[in-house]
Amino acid sequence: MVNTMDVLNDEIKWFVDSYVDSLLSWDIIIFLYNNSMKASQANELAKHFDKSPKDVARTLRQLKNQGLIKCCNNNDFNQQRYKVSHNFNQKVAPFIAALNQRQQRLAILAEVLKRTYSL
Repeated sequence: MVNTMDVLNDEIKWFVDSYVDSLLSWDIIIFLYNNSMKASQANELAKHFDKSPKDVARTLRQLKNQGLIKCCNNNDFNQQRYKVSHNFNQKVAPFIAALNQRQQRLAILAEVLKRTYSL
């Protein structure tokens, strides 16, 4: 069996290993990349992705704790708004570029699915 991660460079492998542990985190990262000037709440993103607000909030907290995004207000937890960190685009751009290449996109997808479903 071929190791799917062999088609990815070290920078992409590190990014996927560090930040993309589910399809939801993948979706949120891409959404925030495409809407980097907008602050978003978990409830808004949950509606956008048709996902549980609890799951979205958990993923946002995880990305925040990893330093990829940040809170932009101090309201109660349910009203927190998130936006990209100062180095977000720099970290995410190579991942986005890899997604535009079929073989790399498939390798990333295979890796995320392996982790998500413990394959």
